[in-house]
Amino acid sequence: MATIQERVHAAPAEPAGVRHVESLRAVLAGPVLLPGDAAYESARRVWNSAVDRRPAAIARCTCTEDVAAAVRFAREHGMEATVRGGGHSFAGFSVRDGALMIDLAPMKKIRVLGGRRVATAQPGLTWGEFNHATATCGLATTGADISTVGIAGMTLGGGMGWLHRVYGAACDNLLAAEVVTAEGRVVRASKDENPELFWGLRGGSGNFGVVTSLEYRLHEVDRIVGGITMHPLERARDALRLYCELCEDAPDPLRLALFLITAPPARFVPESLRGRPAVMMCGAYFGPLDEGERALKPLHDFGPPMVDLIRPRRYLELEHRTPSEHYHHHGTGEFLDRLDDGTIDALVDAAAGTVSPFIIILLNQLGGALARPPEPTAFSFRDAAHSVGIHCMWNPGDSPEPHERWTRELWEAVLPASAGGVAVNLQTDEGPERIRASYGPATYARLQALKAEYDPDNFFRNNYNVPPRAGG
Repeated sequence: MATIQERVHAAPAEPAGVRHVESLRAVLAGPVLLPGDAAYESARRVWNSAVDRRPAAIARCTCTEDVAAAVRFAREHGMEATVRGGGHSFAGFSVRDGALMIDLAPMKKIRVLGGRRVATAQPGLTWGEFNHATATCGLATTGADISTVGIAGMTLGGGMGWLHRVYGAACDNLLAAEVVTAEGRVVRASKDENPELFWGLRGGSGNFGVVTSLEYRLHEVDRIVGGITMHPLERARDALRLYCELCEDAPDPLRLALFLITAPPARFVPESLRGRPAVMMCGAYFGPLDEGERALKPLHDFGPPMVDLIRPRRYLELEHRTPSEHYHHHGTGEFLDRLDDGTIDALVDAAAGTVSPFIIILLNQLGGALARPPEPTAFSFRDAAHSVGIHCMWNPGDSPEPHERWTRELWEAVLPASAGGVAVNLQTDEGPERIRASYGPATYARLQALKAEYDPDNFFRNNYNVPPRAGG
């Protein structure tokens, strides 16, 4: 895996398009920011502060027409372009030195039709904003567990979250999308309109255009039973075995996860546990409350826990944020077929031997509706039993090398249990072979054919890139 430093590209002195930026300002409803403008510094920043890049210009788009104009401007003037939605990826693909950033953050409109159980949303929304809007009708759809993640990138990469075992991946709940193509055309993709494009958008990431509107199917979700328990790391092996046992026969409404984590300095965490390696068991039941209490009782009984926050609550209370966003971040992941003793030992040993001030190793229960999509999509590895996410953080100014090495070594240690790849959303910038492995040969070849149709020049290449042909 390349280091952060290897992924940073030197900026050209002055991209040709910058000399013509007034023509872009003349047609955009939103502002165009250049280095030196007051809002430029904050607009170029992304969630991972290890990514420190300076685009030549930032087009702050407010509507689909702005996006189309920005795409056409970049093509006309030979500029690279990046697309920013939530800006939450490890790799920081949404910002690149010397490029035009097409910034969708101002596009935050959402329309919720409660009677039809449908929401139409713009791509600048985060999942926290989306969920709060749909919750007014007692509705939700599968979205990221982290409230600050953007809806578009997460959905286009597949999208796993609290609801995936009952309602499938985020992309399974996408009904339609409006897309600005590499030519600057606006098209609609759905089951009935441009169906091959619609297939590719659901898992193929941002390879085929800029999605400017997403229409989602919603479901009744309000009061649930869920929350966390927490123990010192010494209980981790037993906790992992309990997690495996509960996953084995879990009904679809039960979603389980387990974190090996540095206990945060939060009010609910005892002083004696803060800053120490810990195991956090998470569960939620999306069905009758009495069934939920019974299903999650083993988490109460394992212990006693140092923290026990499992109780009836509103769905919105399950949201959380990534800790300490001033940290530099690095991570990867893998789909797993199984959790055998060797994998469990590797996970616990890595958590005990971390060199980082804050780590998260997340085991995510899959299966249920996620493994039974209503129709084919580009999102792959539906039959995997678990996913593991490996995430480390360090202080600005520290060398990234030991932290990235720890991540790589743990990833290598879990590979014997791998299902064969991982969703692109869990990757950093790990090269074309890793992206190819995320889909498998047949799906990857189909995505390449679709790319050749919609973006034959690979204009949209600052992403988890699928080139239009081998080596393209």
